[in-house]
Amino acid sequence: MQTIKMTLMACLTAFFLASCDADSKEKVIDDSIAGLEEMATILEGVSDKASAEKAKLKLETLIAKMDKVETRSKALGITKEDIQKEIKGNEKYKKKMGAVMTKMMDSMKKMAMNKEIRDILEDAIKKLN
Repeated sequence: MQTIKMTLMACLTAFFLASCDADSKEKVIDDSIAGLEEMATILEGVSDKASAEKAKLKLETLIAKMDKVETRSKALGITKEDIQKEIKGNEKYKKKMGAVMTKMMDSMKKMAMNKEIRDILEDAIKKLN
């Protein structure tokens, strides 16, 4: 019984904190970078046809998440150009993006050299751009 009460209390607290939390440009940028980090991690795990098929499903889920971030961005009047300027002008974001892009480039090179993997993932990756 005590465990149920604690779980319920934790859920209510999380819901309350989430509902009180106003969206902002910084949150949109953080979520955009987090999406790219997730994409890089997904791609990093691809080594063959089977892992590419699994990655494709994960990327499709990520696409839905990133569509929500884009919707939030538009609601706040933030353009992709605004996000890019903010990232270029902020050392914290530049550092994160540098690491993400390095990871992403390594994965893209792997894909470029393997047609089977590339064919499986190509459409999902295009949707993320």
